[in-house]
Amino acid sequence: MCSAPVKTSDSDPHPNNQRTHQACDTWRRKAVERIAHLHPMLVVVSSSEAGKPAKELKDPLRDWATGCERVYRRPAGAADHVAALLDNLWPKSDAVERASGCPPHLNDCEQDQRDAVKDPIRQAADQEGVRRAGAGVIDPKPWQCRRSGRCPVAVGDT
Repeated sequence: MCSAPVKTSDSDPHPNNQRTHQACDTWRRKAVERIAHLHPMLVVVSSSEAGKPAKELKDPLRDWATGCERVYRRPAGAADHVAALLDNLWPKSDAVERASGCPPHLNDCEQDQRDAVKDPIRQAADQEGVRRAGAGVIDPKPWQCRRSGRCPVAVGDT
């Protein structure tokens, strides 16, 4: 996935590989050009808390928020409305393995929604960038967690 705010390190499994995703920058630029040509009523953008910056950030919250704002503003000039879909919640461990250890009581596998965030700084920065850009927010948390704040390992049959 192409992370919106800054160039991220390649998804190559080798941890010392710090190449940037130039293809993501090119794809994003061309996508915004196409959006401008179409001038839709609504553009839904998203990002992920996965990925690492290619260079260390001096102030991660500020730097990610500034990057998110910049990226979310681009389609705002080309569409009537922009909404940002926040990242899915992240299970503490592999969901399939976790569920296999809980049958028949999958409720025993629930985790608190506060523990289901991959990177709290990036989540906060994403929300701040959305706010600054004047975009709407689509938070998937209510789809994935109960009102109690507990998040099941499976919702319905998924």
